[in-house]
Amino acid sequence: MNTRILLGVLLFALPTMGSDCINDGFLVSVNIEGITGRFDIRPGNDPTFGPPNDCETIAAKTYLTDDFGEYENVRVYDITVQTIGTYAGDVNGSVLVNGRAAASYNGPWSAFNKPQSLLTSGLVTRSGTGVGELVLSVLSRRDITICGQGSVTQVPVPSGLSVIIEVLGQVDANP
Repeated sequence: MNTRILLGVLLFALPTMGSDCINDGFLVSVNIEGITGRFDIRPGNDPTFGPPNDCETIAAKTYLTDDFGEYENVRVYDITVQTIGTYAGDVNGSVLVNGRAAASYNGPWSAFNKPQSLLTSGLVTRSGTGVGELVLSVLSRRDITICGQGSVTQVPVPSGLSVIIEVLGQVDANP
């Protein structure tokens, strides 16, 4: 008899114990892929580079897909800057997202031959307005224009120099 009472209490209590949470939604973290730009520095006596020539537009369908439903909670967790080519001077500049500064970088060209990370290098620093613009663009699934802007310290500039910028992030998807 005590078993029947206990079973009855359990059956009565189950709906109030959260057992219906199986039907609740859940979030999945999804990496944002492909927000990268490679910007060639023109050889010659002009040590500067930047917009409008040094920009790349990344289509929203390139960095996100519709496979995961609605997106929320965008996180930019790193921005890296890397140089390609041999150069004896310094490089400094900005990473622009839709025309707004997301990061700046400054240091010897050779130090950037290995990618320098916002997380681990004092040579790259974050700027809030561009990061905020990136977050809004991802949430609204808009195309993103990423630009490299800056200068090198010695002229003439040799041929074969490039700056590569990569933005790494995640979104929470609600499938």
